Amino acid sequence: QNDFQGFADKLKTTLAGIPNEWHRDRLAEKESWYATTLFLHFSMHDLTLHPEESTARGRSDLVLELAKQIFIFEFKMVAKAKDTDKLLDQAMTQIREKEYGEKYQGRGQPIHLIALVFGKEERGLLDHRHELI
Repeated sequence: QNDFQGFADKLKTTLAGIPNEWHRDRLAEKESWYATTLFLHFSMHDLTLHPEESTARGRSDLVLELAKQIFIFEFKMVAKAKDTDKLLDQAMTQIREKEYGEKYQGRGQPIHLIALVFGKEERGLLDHRHELI
């Protein structure tokens, strides 16, 4: 349904439910914790995924093909919540400048660019940004 705010809200509440005890090894301070969490969730639904997908100009964190649409995710970690907007800008710029969506443009399908910023201290999603190309 392309409800990106709903997706972000659900992700926030899901991550907030992870017990504090599971954070003792500080995994939630790493981008890979969130990438793995999303990869596992999407994989359990038998969705077509391309983690760490290489292109001619770089590598996107995760690509999801769903309902004849492409969703390109870029994840960022932030040490201080005040830097969230800056990291959202960086993630979107990276996706555009590295042209992660270029390899899908000939399909005639909508391509969604999605930036997710996670907080080290907050142990969860701080904010998201979406753009359609």
